[in-house]
Amino acid sequence: MGESKRAQRAFIDRLLEQMPEFGVAFRDHVDYHETVLPHVLMGDFTRWTIEQYRRAAQQDNEARAVLLRAFGFLESEYATDRQGGVQELISVSFLENLHQAGADLEGIAAQLGPKLRAELRRYTGWPPRVN
Repeated sequence: MGESKRAQRAFIDRLLEQMPEFGVAFRDHVDYHETVLPHVLMGDFTRWTIEQYRRAAQQDNEARAVLLRAFGFLESEYATDRQGGVQELISVSFLENLHQAGADLEGIAAQLGPKLRAELRRYTGWPPRVN
C-alpha cells in the first residue's frame, strides 16, 4: 500500500472517530462494496453532509452541531496534510461533489473554513473573490 493510500485510510479512521454519526452510512458502504473505497466513501460523506446541512436549516440544532464539527474536522485535516493524499481525497471526492447540494451550495460553502473555501472556488467559482 502506497503512502498516499495509507494516509487516506488513516484519515478515514479519524473521520469515523470524529464523526460517529456517519457510522451507519459507513457500514452501509462496506456492506455494499465489501471493502472501503476512499473516494466513493467521501462521495457518501458529501451526500450525508448535505443532508445534515438541510436538517440544520430546518432548525435541527443537533444536525447543526454535527455539521460544524464535520467542517472543522475537514478544514483541519486539509490544512495539516503534508503528503497530499488527504487533500486530494477531500478536494476531488468531497468538495468537487458539493455541486449535488444544488441551491444549498452557497449556504454550505459559507460555512467552510478558509482553505476549503479557496479549494472549492477552483471547482465552482464560489465564493467570488473580493478585492
